[in-house]
Amino acid sequence: MSVLSDFYCGIDEMDNFIHNKLQGKIDGIPELESYIIREEGSIVAMTAIREKPLDLRKSDGSRFAIDALEIEYLAVRKDLRDTGIGESIIQWIDDKARNEHQDCRYLSVNALVDPDYGYSAVPFYEKCHFIARKSHVMAEAVRMTRIIR
Repeated sequence: MSVLSDFYCGIDEMDNFIHNKLQGKIDGIPELESYIIREEGSIVAMTAIREKPLDLRKSDGSRFAIDALEIEYLAVRKDLRDTGIGESIIQWIDDKARNEHQDCRYLSVNALVDPDYGYSAVPFYEKCHFIARKSHVMAEAVRMTRIIR
């Protein structure tokens, strides 16, 4: 995405993804809603969300799906991290889910974990009231959810 060419969040893996792969991902997922947040003409953050059912398991082992809104990407410009912008975006997504996606009961995200750079998005999402689903820990991400209804 050329509009993001000067945007850097300071997390090498995410910056590489934004600059080298994101346009193809966005083009390949038509239901993805992408947002660029600007302040005084400068990009301060970006996010992308989509409806994606949350696959759950009952105590008897059977599986079922619940409507959820997935946060595909969320990045805040490096010099503005830890200023509350990320939390404000999460609240905006929560409000959007409540108002525009009436059947949606959860927000979900795969929180990036990059041990090579000592980075984890898990504490940020925990601060935003997401809970890690221990059964869904992946090599580079932790599956997390937040109840909205």
